[in-house]
Formats: sequence, structure tokens, C-alpha cells
Amino acid sequence: MTKKHINGFSLIEVLIALGIIASVMMVLTSSWTSNFRRVGKAKIQTQVVYLLQKKMIEIETLYKDRPQDLPTEAQTGNFGDKHKKYTFSWEAKEFKMPDLSSVLTTQSGGTDEITLTVISKMKEFFEQSVKEVNLTVTYLQSPKAKPKKYTLSTLLVDYNASIDLGIDPSVLKGLGGG
Repeated sequence: MTKKHINGFSLIEVLIALGIIASVMMVLTSSWTSNFRRVGKAKIQTQVVYLLQKKMIEIETLYKDRPQDLPTEAQTGNFGDKHKKYTFSWEAKEFKMPDLSSVLTTQSGGTDEITLTVISKMKEFFEQSVKEVNLTVTYLQSPKAKPKKYTLSTLLVDYNASIDLGIDPSVLKGLGGG
């Protein structure tokens, strides 16, 4: 009797190979889908950053050194046909300077009246010459989707504003000021 060698694969070997191929294909498909979503999110976020910067530069340019002219009501709009899915809104707020006099008066020995006057005048000066601007860009992928909002804030400063400390200049010279 002679033994015949059969060349080829048995059914079990073929099924194992198909199982391995199917598993690899599932992993690759999952990875591809995940990467595709990440690329889409990165594209949207890059576009939002560009639009936030563009609009904020426009606002800063329009109100440079004159934040007191900022509109008090919220401003809204869109970015035209090129960016149909994006809208913006921005508003100017009063800048609230923290009261630093309470910190100085609680220290041992307290502080003198001139320092408290200067702190008070500086607080008043900052609140008049600085405004906070909050800009929000909204992305709406589809009418049924929940809008995604991205916000950027900045401070606009009137660098040409002058300050009156309400102190006699001779007192300042006595303290070493000019």
C-alpha cells in the first residue's frame, strides 16, 4: 500500500485563516473610521480657530485705543457663503477690577491713606479704560445637530487714557515720585 500525499488545506485551516482575515479587517475598518472622525473634528476646530482670530482682530482693529466706543448690546452675524455653517456673536462687558485695598488694610500695620487713594483711583481708572470682549463662534453641522460653541475673550485697553490720582504733586515728590 502506498500513501498518497494530498496537497492543499483542510477545511479547518481555511476557516481559521478566514477568521484571522475577518478580525484584521474589523480592526482596520474601526481604525480607519476613528481616524476619519478625528480628521473631521480637527478640520472643524482649525476653521473655528481661524474664524475666531479673524473676527477678534477685526474687533480689536475697529476699537483700538477706544474701548469706551464698544457697543453695549450683543453683535451677531455670519461669515458669508464660504463659511455657511458658522455664525458669530460678541459682546463687550465692563471690566471689574478686584478691590485690592482690603488686602492692604488686613496686613499688620495696615496702610496709609495715600496708598488707599491711589489703589481706589487705579481701580476706577482700569474699570473706565479697559473693556472685556467675549466672542463666540457657533458651528452647526446640520439643522438637526446640536450646535457647537467656541469662545474667545480678550481685554481692550485705552492706552491713551490719563489718570488723575487726586493727590497733590508736592506729596508725590516728597515720596520720591516725579
